[in-house]
Parts: sequence; structure tokens; C-alpha cells
Amino acid sequence: MRDIQYIMVSDWDYHWDCLLTKKGHAHFSGNAIKFKRHSEKYPDQVLTLFIKREKHTGIFERSWLGYAKNFEESTAHGKRVVRFDVTDLKEFLCPLIFTSYPNGWYENNSKVIFSFDNADAEQLDAEHSLPPFCRDMATCDWLSFELNCFFLLRLLGIHDIRKVPQEHNSGMPDGYFQINDLAVIYDATIMDNFLITKEKQIQLYVRQFKENRFLFNDTCSEKQVWIITRNPACRLIDTIDGIQVKEIPFQELVKVFIHRLDNEVDSTMLATILKNFGTENYTYNKDGVKYRGYERHLVFNDLGLDSDFDLIELLD
Repeated sequence: MRDIQYIMVSDWDYHWDCLLTKKGHAHFSGNAIKFKRHSEKYPDQVLTLFIKREKHTGIFERSWLGYAKNFEESTAHGKRVVRFDVTDLKEFLCPLIFTSYPNGWYENNSKVIFSFDNADAEQLDAEHSLPPFCRDMATCDWLSFELNCFFLLRLLGIHDIRKVPQEHNSGMPDGYFQINDLAVIYDATIMDNFLITKEKQIQLYVRQFKENRFLFNDTCSEKQVWIITRNPACRLIDTIDGIQVKEIPFQELVKVFIHRLDNEVDSTMLATILKNFGTENYTYNKDGVKYRGYERHLVFNDLGLDSDFDLIELLD
């Protein structure tokens, strides 16, 4: 097994797809390089995920697993340029966490592990078990994204959930739910920089919580506002009057669904996982993940769906 170290994304025509049958050259420069190197020397050869996006729409098209090697760094027109060779490309089913990456060269911080030699044979059985709409969420329009978020939350085992009709949701969230002691008002968006347009809406959702607009019961001691997005990172945006406002990538919800396919997760455990999204209680270490007393060895690496907030199998 070898780690993917880099993710390289471009919308250039006749690029990665033209390097399938021969050794080819490529380069990235300036702001397209999205990370800082931790050492002066580049590795000799690096397992890399290459992604092709459609030029005009930015929609994910195809992806390949292969090697980047023979790195050479120079300067052109005042910008840093890194040139390299691309070899041994195999077309590969892109994990969901990477399909929304924009153009650029990224260092892989997600701990995703693949076997290059068996890339075709080990194509993430869990992903093939997903309903088709889960994969569509990476590229669908905003109306479909809202509806699919509702379906996905239901699939997780959240039964006490309500969706606000799309034709009557002016000034309203897309939906709300409660599970055990957790109550959530959620809004789904495909915008990357949603805080600019949703600041007033977030304040409104907090006020709706304080006024108990949606009649959550008294057992809900944990109240959160979720903005469900396509962005790669789960994060705590703010805490307003004790109500946490979080960005939740839909990919994180997909991972919880996959986890439940092979593991017993009761409502208490599910509520714990959901409430700890984006907090220090939902972090990864080499031995496993700890949150509120639950711990077990990491079992999710070979699914290729880990992110900075890895999901593990919890103790019964």
C-alpha cells in the first residue's frame, strides 16, 4: 500500500487524458500550487491522483491514478514554476472527497490510502453501495443539492426530520431535525463563499432556535446550525448564544452512511458523531479517534473516504 501524496486538478484540454499511453510532461505555477513544501528536495516519485474538470462548467469529468516524478523548479515571469513527468496512469474512480477540488496542485492531507497495483480490483466497494444521488451531489444544481441533502440525512437514520418546501422557504432554512439531545437547523448551498450571502440568514436561524420556531422538545440540550456544502473541510464557524454554527461537507455525511452499512450505530452514538462534527472531539490520531468516551482502531482508511476528520468504528 502506498499513500497518495498529491492531488493535481486541471481543466486543460488534451492534458492528463493524453498522457495515458506515453510518458508526458506537465507543470503548475504561481497560485495554482496550493501548499508549501516542508523540505527543499522533491521526492523522486510520488503516487498522485490526477483529476480532469470540464473547462466551461468546472464539473468533474474523469480521474487517474499514476506517478509524478523528476520535479524541476524554476521561475518564469516572476512566478514559481514546477515541471514534472507523469507516468503509469490508470483511470480510477475518484473518491467523493476529491471531486469538488478546483484547479490546482494539492498536498493530500486526507490520509486516503490506495493500492496502486490493485487500483482497478479494489475500487472502493463501499462507494459502489451508495445511492446514485450521493455521487450526483458533487455536480448537481442547487435545487437537486437541497433535495439530496434531505435524502442523505434520512439515510443516516434521522427520522424526526422536516424539509421546508422549496417554493415556500423564503427566510426559512431548507430543513430541521432532532435526534436524541441534538437539534439542528440546516441550510444547503453549492456556493463556496456562502458566508457573504448567508450571514443574515444564519442570524435568523439562531433567532428561530431561541424562539423555538420549530417546536423542538425540551430534551434537545445541544443546538446547532448547519450549512451543508461541497467544500472539503468541516469547521466550526461561530458560536452565538450557545448555538454552534458549522459548515458540514456533504462528504462527511456520506462517510457516516457508509460506516453504518457495516456497523451497528444506535441513535445515541449517531447523535454523538453528528454533534461533534468540526470540533476538537472529532479528530484523528494514528491509534484511532476519541470522542466522548468512544474509541476503537481506525478501520476506514481502505475505503478511500477519509478526510481531516476521520470516521472510525465505535465500540458497541
